[in-house]
Amino acid sequence: REAVVDALVTALKDSDTEVRRAAARSLGNRHDERAVPGLVAVLSDPDVEVRRAAVSGLQGIRDPRAFEGLLARLKDEDAEVRAQAANALGEARDERAAGGLTALLSDSHSDVRRAALSGLMQMRRGVPLAVLLAALKDPDADLRQLAASALSDAEDKQAVLPLIAALSDRSADVRQSCAHALGNLKDPRALDPLIALLKDGSADVRRAAINALASFELDEVPPALFEALKDRDADLRRAAVDTIGSCADPKSVPAIAGLLSDPDPDVRVAAVNALSSVRDGAATRALTTALKSGDPEVRKHAAEALGERNER
Repeated sequence: REAVVDALVTALKDSDTEVRRAAARSLGNRHDERAVPGLVAVLSDPDVEVRRAAVSGLQGIRDPRAFEGLLARLKDEDAEVRAQAANALGEARDERAAGGLTALLSDSHSDVRRAALSGLMQMRRGVPLAVLLAALKDPDADLRQLAASALSDAEDKQAVLPLIAALSDRSADVRQSCAHALGNLKDPRALDPLIALLKDGSADVRRAAINALASFELDEVPPALFEALKDRDADLRRAAVDTIGSCADPKSVPAIAGLLSDPDPDVRVAAVNALSSVRDGAATRALTTALKSGDPEVRKHAAEALGERNER
């Protein structure tokens, strides 16, 4: 095995470009630390395919000896090499790369910018808020979504208003990520914008808004949430009844009880569970009626819920 690695490292110096490419790819596939010096040496090869293979190979090996060479490739003339180097440095989690990765956030290629932000997100110290807020306005939708996801974990209230503004983003994926982030931040300023999002044209976005609302302590169930119980998307109806149930509002019992005959079995069970959280006579009567359901799962959950009521 050692002889093979040595031979391939020697082949990295071959005068023929195709041979150097093949040698770099083969060394990368072997994930052998003895190949690191040779792969680092060809990071500046005049052939772009050799450089790409070298960066890819070093990314898989993750050897600290490759750091300086990979850092230099952040300025490579080839966008794919720059993106690969950013990914490799991000996975290495070496804080010394933060400055170079941050500089790439203004790269003309979206793939490079995404790789740079992803790399920064893997650093232990995290991404500065200003960097994430700027990325939330990037022309690339995937990068905006990545920024919104990172802001979800940032736990910084300064992100609330920019995230609210991004709820009107043209990308449904971005709106969905922003809703999720606002649910995690639990700032009351986001409550009305999230309620408004229940009318979004994307079912995934509406579902994200419902799940986000579940994070808040609602004084009463918003009318738009009751409307969501009629949504054609079964997963969304289930999310809506779960959120309504968490409010334990007696006024919600008729709407929840109406879902005991929903065509989706998971929604029917969710309705029983939601009723079990409401402590009043109407909910008890609805649960008693559910014991006559044609769905054995509904009957079982209703029986369990009524049993817990007696215990309390």
